[in-house]
Amino acid sequence: MLEKIKSRFLEGRPISYEESKELAAHHDQSVRERLAQSHNVRKEILYFLADDEEPSVRQLIARNEATPRPADALLVHDEDAGVRTCLAEKISRLAPSLSAEERADVRELTLDILEELAKDQIPRVRQILSEALKDYADAPPSIINRLARDTELLVSAPVLEFSPVLSDADLIEIIKDGTGTGQLTAISSRSEVREPVSDAIFDTRDRKAITTLLANDSAQIREETLDGIINEAKPVTEWHEPLVHRPLLTSGAAIRLAEYVADNMLRVLGQRKELDEKALSAVQAEVGRRLAQSANNEDIPSPATGPKVEQDAKAVKSAAPKPAKKPGKAKKSKKTRNAEISMGDIKKLHASGKLKAGDLVRALDDGDRRFVKMALAVRSELPIRMVEDIVGSRDPRAVIALLWKANLQATIIDDMQAKLAKIAKRDMIHPEGGKDFPMTDDDMAWQLEMYL
Repeated sequence: MLEKIKSRFLEGRPISYEESKELAAHHDQSVRERLAQSHNVRKEILYFLADDEEPSVRQLIARNEATPRPADALLVHDEDAGVRTCLAEKISRLAPSLSAEERADVRELTLDILEELAKDQIPRVRQILSEALKDYADAPPSIINRLARDTELLVSAPVLEFSPVLSDADLIEIIKDGTGTGQLTAISSRSEVREPVSDAIFDTRDRKAITTLLANDSAQIREETLDGIINEAKPVTEWHEPLVHRPLLTSGAAIRLAEYVADNMLRVLGQRKELDEKALSAVQAEVGRRLAQSANNEDIPSPATGPKVEQDAKAVKSAAPKPAKKPGKAKKSKKTRNAEISMGDIKKLHASGKLKAGDLVRALDDGDRRFVKMALAVRSELPIRMVEDIVGSRDPRAVIALLWKANLQATIIDDMQAKLAKIAKRDMIHPEGGKDFPMTDDDMAWQLEMYL
């Protein structure tokens, strides 16, 4: 009898509630999986399957939009990270569609689930929420603020850059709490950065974040703040170009920039139509001074190098004498050599059997993380983008899975976590017995799947 019910169900024919109950306890996992995907069975059946012994069944329940919210509430604490990931994808997709007219208990339970998922120990789960809620104006402020303060850049960056829920006060508090360069840069990239937030970013003196802020034409920067940046910009060459192109540049700012920017940037300044006659005269005078010094073969005091431009009759030439070459061929350091190595070179090393674990550890000791990441990509046959994502996640489980995929010894797990992924000692997972991988092959394979 049960087999007849199974056949009818698999053929897509309707079955009764009592029959679906029998199938929910069927020994055939594929039957329960098919049932877990159904939108036509009673919600009690889906709730029952949320406690199925097989993670694959629970994952399908987590994905199913017909699953009742109380079942989702059970799954939010599921021991299987894949189940929680599926749930995060679904709930974050459904949350924006919850209107104020939704039943209060359903809405409240959904928000409770989002709160729990925002605390999940797996960064991928939190990242899914952040990506889904980043543009949602009615997203719960408590969840957005938690995600914005997440230590994982993959989690915090989307909401920091895009979320309309974050107020200026929120952003300033996050900045003053001492957040990292990646988070500051995300804030600097927002479509609307008001003056108090720009002031807070400048106060950090984070070069990359300030460069991004200056290049963001929609960012509002007070004249006093811009003057402060210009005062400190002489040795910071990456600020010069965005400063020269900054909208509404004052004549006083242009005159001060003309004193130290590179020659190609000086020409850009001279073409700014909004500058007054005094500023244009000052810029032209600086151009003339440099050309005169060039003609007289004098050193030109220009600390900024700027990008290379095509030389012509008016280009400024340096008359500084070149240092005499020492006899013999200079020997390059290991770090310098590695900086010149391409992915093709590393593939040749691997093909010849010369890309060993010891080479990666020595490169880490030299601080050459670029070489190590390329080597891991070659050994694991994974895209370099995926290796970058795993290293950047600072997730010890993902890093361990990457080493396993690269067919490296578990004895270097600690070095890779600490020196490559910069994982804090308290968060590291150590090799079992000092020599074995601390996770099963299936667990490590699943970890990698999260980054495909």
